[in-house]
Amino acid sequence: MAFGLPVVAFDIDETRRLTADAALLAEPGDVADFARQLERLLANADLRKTMGEAARRRVETSVAWDHQATAYLSVFERAIGSST
Repeated sequence: MAFGLPVVAFDIDETRRLTADAALLAEPGDVADFARQLERLLANADLRKTMGEAARRRVETSVAWDHQATAYLSVFERAIGSST
């Protein structure tokens, strides 16, 4: 996504949250549906462009390290019983 590429993935909660409108989501574990979604993406240049732009925006505004660092570091601190 950081490279502005659209995504095809299985539809699980974390993937849906992470990718937002930058992904086509297949039914979990349904390889045929995954292939259909991939084929749909490959067949449609406008969709690839739109989703790729959405992917890059998603990274820039939400999921990049600078947006997530505090939350990640908090988890590690709790796990090891440390604070900075």
